[in-house]
Amino acid sequence: MVGKMTVDGTLVVKKHQDFLKMQVATKPITSRFQSDITGPMTKAEVLFTTFLVEHNLPLAVSDHVGPLLKVMCPDSKIIHKYSCKRIKTTAIVEACTESSEEEVVMNVSGTAFSIVTYGSHHAGEETLYPIVVTSYRPDLGKIVSEALAVPVCKMSNTGENIFKLLNEELKKKRPLVE
Repeated sequence: MVGKMTVDGTLVVKKHQDFLKMQVATKPITSRFQSDITGPMTKAEVLFTTFLVEHNLPLAVSDHVGPLLKVMCPDSKIIHKYSCKRIKTTAIVEACTESSEEEVVMNVSGTAFSIVTYGSHHAGEETLYPIVVTSYRPDLGKIVSEALAVPVCKMSNTGENIFKLLNEELKKKRPLVE
C-alpha cells in the first residue's frame, strides 16, 4: 500500500482520505425526511387512513387514491406530494392502534359491540386483518367505529384460520378488561 504514516504510526491511504471527505460532504439520511409530523401532508395521510378504517374499506384502496386525487386536483401542492399507499397506510393504522388499544378496549367494556375485519393482502403470503370495533359511546352520544388491532395471517385464508387469528388477538385484549 502506498500512503503516509501519521504521528502515531497509522498508515493513511488515499482511499481513507477520500472516504473521510465523503463523510463530511454527505448529509444524514434523516435530512431527507419531513420532520414536521403535524404538516399538511401527514394530516392528509392520517385523515384518509382514518376514513378507510371508519368506513371499513380495504387498505388496498389507498394504492389507487393518490393517482386519482392528482387527476382530480392537479393544482394542489399537497395532493401532488401525496404518496400514501398500502404499506404506509398499514403503518399509520398500526401506529394509531398501538397508542389507543387500551382505550378502545375500555370504551367497549360492559357494552354491546360488534367487530368487523377484511383481508388486505400485504406482501407475499401475508394478509392483514384489521379489526374494527363498533359500539355506542354514551360519552359521545353516538355510535363509533375504532381500529383495535391489525393482526397478520401467515397461513392460508380459510375461515378456520381467520377465526383462530381473530380469536387469539381478542384473547390478548381480554386482560385489559378484567
